[in-house]
Amino acid sequence: MDAITIGSQELSTQQHLGAWRPGLLRLESQQFLLPYNEQVSHAQITSDASLSQSETSIPGNSRNLQNEQSPPESSSVLSKLENWWIWELLGLLVSAASLIGIIFILGKYDQERRPTWYYLSLSSLVSWLSTAAKICAFIPVSRGLGQLKWVWLAEKRRPLSDLKVFDSASRGLLGSLELLWELKCRHFAVLGAVATVLGLAFDPFIQNLVHYYDGQIQDTSQIALLTNCTTYNTRGPLMGGNFHYEDPILHANVYRAIANVEQANSWATPQYFCSSGNCTWDPIATLELRSTCKDVSERLEMECHPPMALSTTTSPLVHSNTYFPAIQLILAQGIEKSKGAGALNITKDTIFTATECILEAGVRSFQAAVNNSTYEEKALNTYSIKSKSTDASIWSPPWGPEYGMQRGQNFSIDSDTLRDMFLYLHGTFSGSVSGASDSFQFRGDQETVRAIFYGNYTDCNTPEDPLACALNNTAKAISKTFQDAAYNANGPGGASMTVGKTMVTVTFVRVSWYWISLPVFIWLLSAITWIGTAWKTRKTKVETWRNNPIPLAFLYRENAEKESVEYGISDEAYVKRAENMQVRLQVEGNKASLV
Repeated sequence: MDAITIGSQELSTQQHLGAWRPGLLRLESQQFLLPYNEQVSHAQITSDASLSQSETSIPGNSRNLQNEQSPPESSSVLSKLENWWIWELLGLLVSAASLIGIIFILGKYDQERRPTWYYLSLSSLVSWLSTAAKICAFIPVSRGLGQLKWVWLAEKRRPLSDLKVFDSASRGLLGSLELLWELKCRHFAVLGAVATVLGLAFDPFIQNLVHYYDGQIQDTSQIALLTNCTTYNTRGPLMGGNFHYEDPILHANVYRAIANVEQANSWATPQYFCSSGNCTWDPIATLELRSTCKDVSERLEMECHPPMALSTTTSPLVHSNTYFPAIQLILAQGIEKSKGAGALNITKDTIFTATECILEAGVRSFQAAVNNSTYEEKALNTYSIKSKSTDASIWSPPWGPEYGMQRGQNFSIDSDTLRDMFLYLHGTFSGSVSGASDSFQFRGDQETVRAIFYGNYTDCNTPEDPLACALNNTAKAISKTFQDAAYNANGPGGASMTVGKTMVTVTFVRVSWYWISLPVFIWLLSAITWIGTAWKTRKTKVETWRNNPIPLAFLYRENAEKESVEYGISDEAYVKRAENMQVRLQVEGNKASLV
């Protein structure tokens, strides 16, 4: 058998291997594995030949244990920090600071515009802080579970295999689940295991804190403009004497409104400037013309005359005190409007419907906006004086700034312009339709009558009443003409336009605060684990070995009790003794040993 000489001691290979054979380890029945009442239990090693206790050596190491340097009497700074749980405390403080930082930053930007920082985004900053909070929060958990395995064995005799369960729990999720199953929630260590399991959702919860949505803010570098009108005096070409034709722009807008062939309804949209496609204006007061229509079918009186005779009423039935003429439509139900179809055979039993409408000038208050390049208006209030006299064409509504009215502001329409409009509207909405078996005949302003008779007013509130739809469109077209009059005459520079706000779309931050609950709860579990572990360690008088495996190796050496008294049993003492040893794992068949 080979022999190995170390110093003055000659050991056989058989003796050497036997001194470290794990299969021969056994605990003395009356001793503890961990120190208790200043006694340190140790593993007794049985071998084929006993070693001299005064000269036990580690094969492969050039130094004898007798020559090992004892650790300094005064502990190092690192050892003191370890004994005072400083790393656990520091981890909790950094984790708390990171969580507070997340709460502070998100609280500052909640419902605010997303910050635009160089080289860093809000989500990235929260992610960094979240990573720091999670890592530091689990320092007390991991180290605490590692320390609790020594406390667990120091409390009473337990299976040595419990070391594996605690050690696995200090390293990750599966070990923590195993510890929860083994302990059945009957020990303080389960708090650390629960924290480890819940830690799997730490990052997803933090990520769900921050959400983004698009919103609008004012861009002060851009100006929004909208036309308005307080005085309208635009007249068309001279007709003769003091009579003029209607304003050509008004005429064009009215015809387009009656024909209703434009889906965008540009004949009703005033001139505006909005470079971003999203603008708002404060309340505006401006001149307008509006229509009012009523169903007067019940007031009809029908008389039958010889065929082809036509008799219709022209005097107002319900609207009498107005300057502009009342406009009526009397229509027999069941008329076939399709091209080439024959006329309805009218008898005394035929049912007629009648509508009477008027146009009246006044002032309206509204709030305008452009959303996604689409112009919109919200009506706020209206004001008018019903009178047949042109002298009553000056208005001063009793409004304040809430309706866009300025102090001392008046609205007016020139009396001559008003008369020109009267003549134009009277001629435009005068006419009739008569039918025979094979034809329809239009009298008066044929273009207007034909447009109303065949009109397709699907976007009107009362599509079954073509006159009401046509007059409503006409009122909108004339109101647009009022608003755009100064702009059309003088251009943007000479028009008194209302200044609005140009809105631009930006990204805002919304924080769902309930997602912070789990990270805070994990931090609390970590803090409780740290405090409880420190208290139990002090109570059982266990050294703070935590996750260090070296003390366990020394506890199973011969002379462990003597060496513990000589060198100490602190974590630092075991580490320093281990630094003076060189070992190698040797596996031979079913045997393994450190040599």
